[in-house]
Amino acid sequence: MKDLLIHSLDNELTPAQQVHLQKALAGSEALRQEQKQLLEMRSLLADLRVRRDLLFPERVMNRLEKRGKQGFLHDIVSLSPKVAAACIVFMLATTLGIYLREGSLSPEIVIGVEDLELDDAAIGVENPRLMRSSSDKALEGPERDKEK
Repeated sequence: MKDLLIHSLDNELTPAQQVHLQKALAGSEALRQEQKQLLEMRSLLADLRVRRDLLFPERVMNRLEKRGKQGFLHDIVSLSPKVAAACIVFMLATTLGIYLREGSLSPEIVIGVEDLELDDAAIGVENPRLMRSSSDKALEGPERDKEK
C-alpha cells in the first residue's frame, strides 16, 4: 500500500487505484500520517529548488573583468587578507632581525653571502672545507678556533 501512496504523489492513479488508496487511508491512521509526512517533505523540497538567475553570468563576467584590471597582488590579498598580513609581518620581522644582528641591509648580508670567497665556489673534492660534515665541524669547535 505504501508503494501506491508514493506512486500517487508523482503520478495520476487509475480510478480503481484511487478507490483502493482512499479505502486504505480511511482505515489506517499510520498510512494517513505517512501521507502527511510525505506531502510535508515534498513541500519542503519544492522550497529548496534553485531559482534561475538570468543575470548571474553577466555578474560573474563583470567581476572577472574587474579582477583582471586590479592585478595579481590584489588577488592574493583578496583571497586571504589574514595570510597576506601574516606574510608581511614575517618579512618585516625577518628584515628587522637581519638589520639588528648585522647592522646593515646590504644585498650580500640579506642573502647570506657576505663572507663567501671565490674559493668557496669550488665543490666536492676540490674544496676540503666543504667536504666536512656538520658533525665534524661541531666536534672540532674549540680546536678550530685555536688554529685561527
